[in-house]
Amino acid sequence: MWIVPLMWLAALPARAQDDDGITVATFTVSRDSASAQQAVVTDYLVRQSFQRNPRYSVLDLEGFLSGDDEIAARAQVRKGLELLDRGREMYDAFELAPALSTLTKAVLAFERGAAALADMTPYVDTLLLQGATYALKADKKAARGAFERALTISPRATLKGGGFPPTVMSLFDEARDLAGGAQLADLSIYANPAAAEVYVDGIFRGSAPLTIERLAAGRHVVRVYRAGYASYGRLVELLPGAEETLQAALKPTPQAAQFESLLRRAGPEAAQDGMGAASQELGAWLKVDQLMVVQVTAAGDDVTLQAAHYDAAGAQRLHAATRTFNYGSQRFRANVEEFVVGEFRQAQLGVATQTGTGQQIGSGYAPPRPDRPTHPGFIAGGVSTGAAVLFLALGIGMTIPALVINDKLSKLPQVAANSEDLKTEGKIDFFVASAGYTLALVAGITAMVFFISAATEEENVETILQEPGVGGGSQATAGGQP
Repeated sequence: MWIVPLMWLAALPARAQDDDGITVATFTVSRDSASAQQAVVTDYLVRQSFQRNPRYSVLDLEGFLSGDDEIAARAQVRKGLELLDRGREMYDAFELAPALSTLTKAVLAFERGAAALADMTPYVDTLLLQGATYALKADKKAARGAFERALTISPRATLKGGGFPPTVMSLFDEARDLAGGAQLADLSIYANPAAAEVYVDGIFRGSAPLTIERLAAGRHVVRVYRAGYASYGRLVELLPGAEETLQAALKPTPQAAQFESLLRRAGPEAAQDGMGAASQELGAWLKVDQLMVVQVTAAGDDVTLQAAHYDAAGAQRLHAATRTFNYGSQRFRANVEEFVVGEFRQAQLGVATQTGTGQQIGSGYAPPRPDRPTHPGFIAGGVSTGAAVLFLALGIGMTIPALVINDKLSKLPQVAANSEDLKTEGKIDFFVASAGYTLALVAGITAMVFFISAATEEENVETILQEPGVGGGSQATAGGQP
């Protein structure tokens, strides 16, 4: 009787492991200084492709390289999130004075944590709620100012959830009109060392040094990141018609030297057979399941990517491929993502050790589509379904003798010698039958949960694998950069 529950529970660890995802680290290495900017853009695209795949958990490299050191910017963002929640509760309770004080502290915390503020949503939400609070306190100028700051960072921001009074909505609409007609400015961003990722208001803009033209005047959040260094973040005020310059001095993390040494040696191994010694050492040091290394070589507008996807735990190559793209093409980013998606499909087989070569991929490129392994959720759902059937059979099997006993008791006189024994036996049979039906119901519901969850994840993966573009990225003017 207990074999079935054990079989049922045996499927759960596989499900838990799938929820955690495959830990992966992705790196792009420029073959020479002339390929540095192209490598930065490629590194961002490769990492984003993995981050959008729910089967993968991308390594937090900055956190790993910082060791036990607390990243102050992240602490500020956590503080901002806590203050936002408290401020929202106070606003909902119409405690406007403490709500405004708390939300103002949240804004300051987010700004101090600009280096770790990858997602602008909580910061923008705080500014919007701050504006609504000012409006309810009849401070129209401050309300419009908070709304304008939110709309400068996120022009499509809206007051979510509804329920805001007409006074608040009217001031928000005024601020939207003002933000829509805002004057423009240019921002040049430099980094030391150079070839670093640049984000403005949470949107990837390209590689430093670069100039971003026609930004709305006002306050913007700039974040600069380079693998091996602590992220740099700052709030920048752009005056109308001005040409502002920002110099980002990046500080190496405590383990940056070891990381850069390993990465320099691992880059050329992407073009070699098997998994090289440096790549093995890098994967073991980072303690990841998989490792992807891409070496970038630029020659004019042509950019060649030599990519190798490794099973870091097993120290073997899953797949490798080489492709050449036109860096000046409007489809450069889409083509790189399609290329990486093709690597996903090959590496998910977990056995391929091959090298593909090809020329520039045009708009009609279609990556290979090998079958993916069966999702663990479908396996767990099948086991749960089998358990439900067996428990149901148990319930039916025990109901029949219980009914027979009940029929016998109805025909016996109440004082019969064996009537009590039959009653006890009948109660046991009915209890076991009820337990069987209950367990069958639980197992059936569990199977449905497994099947629905697995089907949803499979659909999400398929949708992601078919996406052609980067999603949400903006173009910047930076010496021919797309």
